[in-house]
Amino acid sequence: MQTLATEPVTLYVFPYGGGPANLYVAAPDTSGDAACKSQRTYPLKPGLNTVADSGGGMIYLGFVAGSGELSVSELKGAVKAPRFELGRTTPQEYRKALDEAATPQAELVSPHAILTVDVPSALQWRGEDQTALMKGYESIIARHNATAGLNSASGINRPVPLPHHLVLQAGNQGTYAEARDFYTTYTRPLAGELLRPAELGWLVWHELGRQYESALYNSPDFAEVTVNIFFLAAQREAGRRSRLLDVRSDGKDHWDSALEKVGTPGLEYSWLDHFQRLSFL
Repeated sequence: MQTLATEPVTLYVFPYGGGPANLYVAAPDTSGDAACKSQRTYPLKPGLNTVADSGGGMIYLGFVAGSGELSVSELKGAVKAPRFELGRTTPQEYRKALDEAATPQAELVSPHAILTVDVPSALQWRGEDQTALMKGYESIIARHNATAGLNSASGINRPVPLPHHLVLQAGNQGTYAEARDFYTTYTRPLAGELLRPAELGWLVWHELGRQYESALYNSPDFAEVTVNIFFLAAQREAGRRSRLLDVRSDGKDHWDSALEKVGTPGLEYSWLDHFQRLSFL
């Protein structure tokens, strides 16, 4: 669902168990208004809740801590955004919703991924296979979890329970992507790499890989290095040629260039470039 800036949203929250619950307004980076760039949070209580937000955007429900079940009835104010849910929505139903959209954004959802995009970009790539697309995201995340050793149903090796959120930014500023706390963000010229199953590759593999790193234990020497362990694992599973075999400006591939450094007297890890450092791991 999406709320428009001019219309407060009224919800009825049924009594629930679990920790405090919130309503979150807007996917980050999706507003062209700098004051509304970040997601806004509003606490919920059982019974009637009315939320007025100056920026509007997609709306989400969640618990502050712990888990539980939250049942909500939307009484007025929200507008239904086009939504594709893997296993529940057909591509035809999603395309029809796009054609009739009254909201600026749309979402595609699978068990472990949320993809928030602007409607014009969604319309541009409406002819793609959305089922194959979201299965592709599920495959990438499963591979990243396995690479990180997150392969248990419980305990410290349990994958993060929240889905990965990928956001297509408002505006057309440059061509770049970033990983931030709780989401990854991509500029609008990269829409095709997010919305076309055949284009899922380096960009998504790399940025989602960052979600498995932590500045608390990662040395600065590993910046742009350990993240590519996830990229290489996804690349291998996709049957593509390793990027370590790309030829450098000196005519050697990254792997051979790194091997030549073995035995160099006084060699410092910081002297190596990112792919040479990766080759040594």
